[in-house]
Amino acid sequence: MSTPEERPNPDDALARARAARKQMAAALDGDQEHEADEPVRWQSIWKRPRTPKSKAAKKEALRMQRRRLQDA
Repeated sequence: MSTPEERPNPDDALARARAARKQMAAALDGDQEHEADEPVRWQSIWKRPRTPKSKAAKKEALRMQRRRLQDA
């Protein structure tokens, strides 16, 4: 069984989270565009460029989507 000294205090964790709120918001809202010589940083999924699909892969995806819609 853990003693109270080993368990973190939830109030401390909440205070740390509130203190870091502005820093986290700035990191998420910051400009994520990069220069050509700058290394690529983390990008949110909706800002990432799509990977190109072959024509056969596109047709297969559409066929599967059509099947799902017909089954629904």
